[in-house]
Amino acid sequence: MLYGIIDLGSNTIRLNVYECKEQTAQLLFSKKETIGILSYIKKGTLSEIGIQLLCDVLISFQKLLHSVDIINYSVFSTASLRNLKNKDIVLHTIKEKTKISIDVLSGETEGKLSFYGASHHISQQEGLFLDLGGGSCELVYFKNKKIYQVFSIPIGSLSMFQRYISKLLPKESEQKAIRQRVRKELDAHLPTDFPKEIPYLCAAGGSIRAIEALIDALYLKEPFAIEFPCNALDLMYANYKHAPKEVCHTILKARPDRIHTLLPGLFILSEIANYFHCERMQVSHYGVREGYLYERILELPS
Repeated sequence: MLYGIIDLGSNTIRLNVYECKEQTAQLLFSKKETIGILSYIKKGTLSEIGIQLLCDVLISFQKLLHSVDIINYSVFSTASLRNLKNKDIVLHTIKEKTKISIDVLSGETEGKLSFYGASHHISQQEGLFLDLGGGSCELVYFKNKKIYQVFSIPIGSLSMFQRYISKLLPKESEQKAIRQRVRKELDAHLPTDFPKEIPYLCAAGGSIRAIEALIDALYLKEPFAIEFPCNALDLMYANYKHAPKEVCHTILKARPDRIHTLLPGLFILSEIANYFHCERMQVSHYGVREGYLYERILELPS
């Protein structure tokens, strides 16, 4: 069976098509559109232009799926839609124009599904799993590769760029503001029995993968290493402070589509790693889309 998963995120909308057989799923191809839906939200309300953009992208993905005879697909959204004041209107309008019903995930559900999607590839039995999106960040503490605690904070690479950064390259005061906001949200949302020191960190999300690409481009970790020291994040930041324009040029070569979200993503990731005293980390290339497919479609045991 071929199955499509459309992830309607705050920064990008991505379509993944999988071949599913014998309780396994193989990614066949992926397509994304970067529209930054957060920029069309004012005072918690998504504009008519933003709604139309969503419809246009969904219709184009529908046509692509139909062109290759794929009739089975699901669409879910994360922080992009879940906190909208006009969420019901948006969902109704999209259903009316595209015939698509969107599954809006809560922050906790997003974190659980993302961990489930990544868990088969995580190298350690215990640690902190982090899924950084454009509008939110989900954190999971796991032991024996089972979830013990999960929570979500309203911090994302795109939302922090829009909220705190005035130009493409963040000023020192803007970097400090993002880091302070991360700590404030962690202090406010951290469950009382959540561990305060977690040596191992696994991180997922588009900005996280872009950060890994930049770390590779700057030769800050061993080639092909699954894990690397968290101080690579500090070294990357030191490179940026010393030569911001050169690092920006490297980003344009390595991941030009993430030029505006990679640095705020770095500040968020490094602040969380420092907050929990993480020592080593791994970047996961699997997450909520795979978790959604495994649990909601294939109904595989977690």
